[in-house]
Parts: sequence; structure tokens; C-alpha cells
Amino acid sequence: DPHTMTAAGVLGKDPAEVTGDERQLLGKGLNFATVFGAQETKVGSMAHITTAEAKRMLDKHKRTFPEIYRLKSDIVRQCRSRTPPHVKTLMGRVRRLPTINSANQGLRMYAERQAVSSVIQGSAADLIKLAMIRANNTLPDDMHLILTVHDELVTICPKEKAEQGMDILREAFTGEGIQKLIRLPLKVDIKV
Repeated sequence: DPHTMTAAGVLGKDPAEVTGDERQLLGKGLNFATVFGAQETKVGSMAHITTAEAKRMLDKHKRTFPEIYRLKSDIVRQCRSRTPPHVKTLMGRVRRLPTINSANQGLRMYAERQAVSSVIQGSAADLIKLAMIRANNTLPDDMHLILTVHDELVTICPKEKAEQGMDILREAFTGEGIQKLIRLPLKVDIKV
């Protein structure tokens, strides 16, 4: 769980010792704040800590997870180098960001946040859409996709086919057609 790992890293704790509140407020809060470029004032407000404590947490986060900051820097640099400036999602959807080279700091920083967000959230959207198509193409007539919520699919099927439905969803989310797009194995949680 990346949020637990982040909380453990900045708190100097074993992941098993991280509380639910620490995972939520520090781990999840810092992970999303980092991606979206939140500063110490916002992080402090979200985590219910002082601005000084938030600054220390952000500094430790940067030292503990330098690869996140390298990724952000790489995305912004690549966007700036393209004509017109743009980013691409995992499956090639394009988001143009002409203000990423703006002399106006506010416009430039907003475009930088949008570049990173578009690559990460857009690629996650690519994966869920692909999983939906893959599931829909393999579900038998008595199983149906009924809802998607962010990174979740909800299906309905006869009780006696729940195991089969779980297998179909697992393959739709993690099978070869998905796994060839990314370097790390995806894991899914499926509940009946």
C-alpha cells in the first residue's frame, strides 16, 4: 500500500505500526499533495499539523521518495520540449499545455501540475477503460458491468457464478493486454 509506505517513511515507523489516521492524513495526503504540487500550508491544513511540521514532512518525503520528484521533473521537462508543449497518457491520449513555458509563474506552475496530473490520472483512466472493455468482452450474458467509480468496477452476476466473475475481472485488470503497457505488476482487490 503506497500510502502506508509513505506514512511509514516520513514518520520513521515500520509500516505495520502506521495507524489508519496516519495512513490517511499523512500517507495519502502527502502522496496526492506531492503530485498536485501542494505546498506546506495546504499539507499542514490537510494533515492537521503546523506549517513548520508540514514543511519538515515534505522535506523528508522528498528525501525518502526522490523517484517521485524525478518523475515529476521528467514529465514537465518532456512537456516543455515538445512542439506544441504536451503530455501523453499511457495509451497515447494527448493533453496540450501551452502555458507550461509562460513567463507568468502562476500560469506556468498550474500547467506543470496539470502535466503531472494528466499523465498519472489520465494513464489510470486509460487502464480502467481498457479493463472495462476487456471485462465486457468476456462476461457471459448473465454477468453485467453496472458501475465504475474511479479505479473500481462493479459487476452483478448470479451468486453461483461469483468465482467465475472474479476470475474474469482479475484477468481484465491484470492480464497480458494490460500488463504489457506497464513495467510493474498490477494487483487487484476483488470482493463479493
